[in-house]
Amino acid sequence: VLKVHLSAHPEVYGRAPGEVTGDKVNKNLLFDSDRQHLYITTEKKVSEAPPRRLIDYPFLTESISVALHLSNASEKVGDSVRCTRKQDCSRSSEENTWLWSPNQQCVQIQAFDPPNLSCRKTQQVDISVPTLPRLRPSDSLQCVFGDFRTGGTVMAEDGRVEVTCSLPDPVEIPPTPEQQDFVSVPVRVLVNNHRGSIEVTSGEYHFYNCAATVRKNQNTPCISCVTSQWGCQWNAATHSCSDSDESVDGNHIVRPQQPESCPQFESPEPLLIPVGFQIPISFQGRNLENYMGRRFSIGTELMKATEEDVTQEQESRFRFRGYEFSYDKHQEVNVSFHIKQSDSEKKIDSTLTVVLYNCSVDREDCSLCKHADAKYQCVWCSATRTCVYRELCPAPQPARCPDPEITDIIPRFGPLNGRISVTIKGSNMGIKKEDVRKITVAGVDCVHQEERYSVSTSVVCEIGPARRPPPFDLPVDPLTSGAVEVEVEGGRRGTSKVLFTYRDPKPTTVQPAKGPAAGGTVITIGGENLDTATKDDVAVTVGGVSCEVLTFGTEITCKTGRYRGQKVPSDQLPVTVRYGKNTTKDVPAAYQYSENPKITDYYPKASFVCGGRRIVVVGNGFDLIQTATMKVLPSADEFSQDTAPVE
Repeated sequence: VLKVHLSAHPEVYGRAPGEVTGDKVNKNLLFDSDRQHLYITTEKKVSEAPPRRLIDYPFLTESISVALHLSNASEKVGDSVRCTRKQDCSRSSEENTWLWSPNQQCVQIQAFDPPNLSCRKTQQVDISVPTLPRLRPSDSLQCVFGDFRTGGTVMAEDGRVEVTCSLPDPVEIPPTPEQQDFVSVPVRVLVNNHRGSIEVTSGEYHFYNCAATVRKNQNTPCISCVTSQWGCQWNAATHSCSDSDESVDGNHIVRPQQPESCPQFESPEPLLIPVGFQIPISFQGRNLENYMGRRFSIGTELMKATEEDVTQEQESRFRFRGYEFSYDKHQEVNVSFHIKQSDSEKKIDSTLTVVLYNCSVDREDCSLCKHADAKYQCVWCSATRTCVYRELCPAPQPARCPDPEITDIIPRFGPLNGRISVTIKGSNMGIKKEDVRKITVAGVDCVHQEERYSVSTSVVCEIGPARRPPPFDLPVDPLTSGAVEVEVEGGRRGTSKVLFTYRDPKPTTVQPAKGPAAGGTVITIGGENLDTATKDDVAVTVGGVSCEVLTFGTEITCKTGRYRGQKVPSDQLPVTVRYGKNTTKDVPAAYQYSENPKITDYYPKASFVCGGRRIVVVGNGFDLIQTATMKVLPSADEFSQDTAPVE
């Protein structure tokens, strides 16, 4: 039984509980004399459609959502807020007291005037509620702000409907949360009549706290204050942020949205600071008239409690001797400084930020060190075999780096015909891709793939064949092994200790030997030397149909694709394993695509909602199935909302 909403654009929105018999339904539907019940007929059966169920919902949004397809709506003023048919709503004829569900419109607060208020003030607020229901003389309005309750008045003019209420006193406003500069207070608009209070709509009202704006960035209290969305002002004399007040004047007052007028320190030099070496830092001061004769100290979170005195060089120029930083988590990190009055904990705005860098991080060899940007002044120090800031190395840096060192080869086996990629790992293998001059693998030239080069640490090349292809009547050559050699700029060479081996992979078996034409069967390929090359180099096809490689090793597994041939069952098809660009190996007549499994029946046909029943499925072709999963889809609408299939 389908549930259908009849309108200009009919749509199915669910199913009613009932047994699916497979019989055709008569298109002529029958109502009873009261038109309250619908009867559905088939060739053998007459069924009464389940009556529409209207449920009381505590919120209009839920009521409207459920009512959307029920040709009903929400009644707001009267007995309660509930989902009902129009004929059951005692005040449905009055404006905005019965909402037609397909419109999907609940009573909503459109705006507040003022939109927000300081937590230190109180006044009246106008709440715009365009679809407020018409009130009777016996009805009254109330506004509830958190725990504060006050009476409200309604004004309707020029199509606008506004509810006016008094805001709570500052002592009744909740405290501002730690990480915010405002507090959101829930707002509810209630209608009171002889039956009690009914919530018509709700929202949130923001009470801001100018004193809390400095939490955003404690290094710049004035800038955080005057750039906040609340229109706050800064008092440099009292070092405080407060509500905007035009009656307070003087050069110690910074007005809203005037951050350039804040007392502040800026423009540090130099911007780059190495770890482990103390460098003096100078900076500019601005708008410091209210701090004449004061002394300042500077610090940073990275150095914790260690603070340094600030020296005034000129009228607006300052400096301090710097820090000997220690940091090794990243190559670079931004370090921000705060500045305080020496005789207090009050911070003056500081936008001083420098970049702290460590030459040693991720530069473990000479080539990586020389590749660093010249602005860092990093050098390879032979005495310590580390990359450091120039001033930290007592000895001059070497003119050239040590010979390349090869630590690993991936893979260590390749097909005799070559044409696969080999990744060579190591150190000091050049500063740029052009530095790599020649690569050989087991004595065979290997073509450098420059686009895959990583400075100093990784070189990728494509190997050539181990030998020329012999005549077909000659035996295959024995395995060929040898070291890998990399030559870089300056004639420097590195030779691997591990060997690379050319060999011939031979797939011989495939299990299982058949599967459904729909694909999805995982086949296992056995043989000799199958773990030649890498998984990325290997591709498998079954009768020309791609087979997704799942695992790669002494055996290869792959998942078959959909067979699109006309003949099912298919002929015995070859399984082909391709290694790289130049090696193809076949297992002839190894696999057959068969008819897909079919379900002919299942029992039982019904179950309790709580589940637990054993279901038996009958059919053919089940022997092809490797892993079976059964999913039961709920047919009744009340069980299908946000419900996943049951396995």
